[in-house]
Amino acid sequence: MSRIASDRLHVRRPAMHSRPGRAFTLVELLVVIGIIALLISILLPTISRSRAQAARVVCATQMRDLVSATVMYASENKGWLPEYRGYDKDITKWTSPDDSA
Repeated sequence: MSRIASDRLHVRRPAMHSRPGRAFTLVELLVVIGIIALLISILLPTISRSRAQAARVVCATQMRDLVSATVMYASENKGWLPEYRGYDKDITKWTSPDDSA
């Protein structure tokens, strides 16, 4: 038999279970999902604390701005503070009858 004829008889076929690219097994995927879940459970409390700290910083900044605006108003208006509409100027209503000194 010639070499060409023998090559035709012995054609190599890939096995059914071998693939060009290796796929992940179920166990490997579950391990990766477990690691991701663990990392998320570690990071979530830290993220919520960061959000709470950011809210406190925003509040402190707004309070500082309000105080600065009030001080600027008072310096421009001979020391008088801005009037608050719901504020009752009658000081006798602020003191109790027991405060007679």
